Amino acid sequence: MFENDYIMKQIELMTNFLAKLIFGKESPEYKLKYDLQGSASDEELLYLRLVKMIDDGEINEAENLLFENIEREPRAEYLEIAIDFYDRLGRLDNKALDDADFSRAEVLEGLENVKKLYGIETP
Repeated sequence: MFENDYIMKQIELMTNFLAKLIFGKESPEYKLKYDLQGSASDEELLYLRLVKMIDDGEINEAENLLFENIEREPRAEYLEIAIDFYDRLGRLDNKALDDADFSRAEVLEGLENVKKLYGIETP
C-alpha cells in the first residue's frame, strides 16, 4: 500500500515537472487544438484513442500504440501526449490498474522509457 502511494506520488511529481519544464504548462493535461473546420490532427486522434483505450481498460494496448508512434517519429506532440497518458494512468485507482493487468511500477517504468527516448534526464 505504502509503496503504491510512493510510486503514485513519483508519477504525479514527474508528470507535473515535465509539463512545466518542457511545455511551460501548469498541468500535464493535453489540450485538444481543433482547426477552424473542426478537424483533428493525427496527434489529437491518437490522444482521443488512447483516452478511450484507458477508459476501456486496454492499458497495455494503449501503451504499445503510444510507443509505436513515438518510435516511428518522436515528435514533441507525442511527448506531450505521453506525459498526459502516464499522468492519467497514475491517477487510476488500484482496481482499474489491476483489472487491466498493469501496475503502478509499470506506469513509472513507461514514463522513464519515454524520457529516455526523448533524451530527457532528470534528477
